[in-house]
Amino acid sequence: MKLLSIFTPYIIGTVIFFPVVSQAQSNSEPQQYSLNMIAYEYKSPNHYATVLYMPYYPAYGLVSMKSSGCNAEIAGYIDPFALKNKKLTITYKRCKISFDINQETQELSQPSETTSCADYHPKNCSFSQMPTLKLIPLKIKD
Repeated sequence: MKLLSIFTPYIIGTVIFFPVVSQAQSNSEPQQYSLNMIAYEYKSPNHYATVLYMPYYPAYGLVSMKSSGCNAEIAGYIDPFALKNKKLTITYKRCKISFDINQETQELSQPSETTSCADYHPKNCSFSQMPTLKLIPLKIKD
């Protein structure tokens, strides 16, 4: 009991002091949010294509293209080993769509797809017909 009476002022001081310190160190600037997603797109008056993906495990990606005669999109898993070799590969079931990543120009180019991807888009269009896509910055507004 004697120890409790000796340490009581220290315990009370600690409980009171630490909330004050944490409030004194609070930052009044707006919080910066990080978005773990990378986006590429192509825009023209009659054609739009985009690729979005998360580069961290579990990595998912989305490929979408829209034009007057074509409206297709597919989402799937990202191959992390292909990313290390500067290739973006999105896989859904047996369909694989691949792009070359050019970090200097910040573009996705040379799309290719497996034959089983034909099940996921109209016959008159193909993911391999996508144009070169440019990296777009993603910003989060408060």
